[in-house]
Amino acid sequence: MSELNIQETTQYRITELMLVTKSGYIDIKDKFEELNMFDSMLNQTMSGNILIRDAIGLSEQLVFDGSEVLIVKIGKDEDELMIKKSFRIYKQSNRVPVNQSSEVYVLHFVSDEYIFSLQQKVQHYYNLSYSDAAVKIMSDYLGIKKFGIYSSSFGVRNILVPSLEPLVALQWLATRAVDENQSPGFIFFENRMGFNFTNLSTLFSFPSLTRVNFSAKNISDNLGEEFTGARSFEVITQNDFVRNTKSGVYAGKLIAFDPLTKTIQEQQHTFKEMYDSGEHANRNPNVSLIKNRGGLFQTQMYDSRIVTYPFFGNRKNSAFIKENDPTSVSLDEDTENYKFQREAIFQNLFSKRVKLVLPGNFKLSSGFCIDLDVPKRSVLVDGENPFDSSLYGKYLIVATRHIIRPNMHEVVIEAVTDSSNYRNKNNTVFTSTVDQERAANYNE
Repeated sequence: MSELNIQETTQYRITELMLVTKSGYIDIKDKFEELNMFDSMLNQTMSGNILIRDAIGLSEQLVFDGSEVLIVKIGKDEDELMIKKSFRIYKQSNRVPVNQSSEVYVLHFVSDEYIFSLQQKVQHYYNLSYSDAAVKIMSDYLGIKKFGIYSSSFGVRNILVPSLEPLVALQWLATRAVDENQSPGFIFFENRMGFNFTNLSTLFSFPSLTRVNFSAKNISDNLGEEFTGARSFEVITQNDFVRNTKSGVYAGKLIAFDPLTKTIQEQQHTFKEMYDSGEHANRNPNVSLIKNRGGLFQTQMYDSRIVTYPFFGNRKNSAFIKENDPTSVSLDEDTENYKFQREAIFQNLFSKRVKLVLPGNFKLSSGFCIDLDVPKRSVLVDGENPFDSSLYGKYLIVATRHIIRPNMHEVVIEAVTDSSNYRNKNNTVFTSTVDQERAANYNE
């Protein structure tokens, strides 16, 4: 294997890029024009597509019956900067003739586990924690042997998976799992490490992979600095107050009912309660306290979002259940810990979302953290902090798109954070001023 002498940060080496067909192995290193590979915390598996320029009648050799496999081994010299994986080709599209002797088309691929999952259902009872049930499904139904990040969920539960595809069942388990602090931040996804069943607190607790700088490009002799330099940067969203309110980020309530004991219970949820239940990226929450015309802060407005759902907590007080089915009291779902809180927690996470482009690096993958040294867009005074404190800090990568062309490898990253390093002069979160409250009533 030849060594790659990197002169530019976008250089890479293809060790293997092959199609495995019914007629054997076909090397396509010199036949592709663009290879895109995707992973996301919001998707079950990795996927991608590859644009082929075909002048040898390759398409005629492919049956496209779901049996073709793509083998990829691409990256820099170090193993952690490479990806070694096989994918299932599931579709050909955009087949267009270029001239009488060549054509271009796109092959779409996905992890084989996705195809295998579509072909079966999980209809099984587990008396386990949600995380242990997830391991059983991955092993028993999908044959997954390579696990990435795993976090244990709290409590043993009665779990009846309602005839779901295995990958869908794993997501279903993640939406119900809580950690030892009763925080419902679990998520299931595939990245370069394998399949992950973990929670946000675990992901935020890991040190950042790298610190991204925003200095001018192509003027430094330090290749390492150029390698971690953002080639472009965009703020997608930054604190949508309306959407946060509707999602219950600031406050809301769960109206829970139990048809067996015929009881109704109302639970109020606050931002502080949900925020304090997990680990976070930076020192301050993204929330400011805004007083409305009723004289209350948004964190006191519990009618902002109301969720109605079955609840089993009152059964522990039922003498009949204690006598006839005592084990169910500790094994029933604790819907009061996730049904309202989960949407609010993830909306708060995605309320600050950025996109950036970096030189290609397979070490960067969804589920890992990075630090962003976002500079101020203003003239700096000597001794002044050079960073934009509303954007500077630790972020969680939620999606990547690796773009590989014959002469270049770049990665497009979407990253989010549920907190910031933004503090006012009193070292506390911001609150609305008297002038702002008066201005809100200006039209009256």
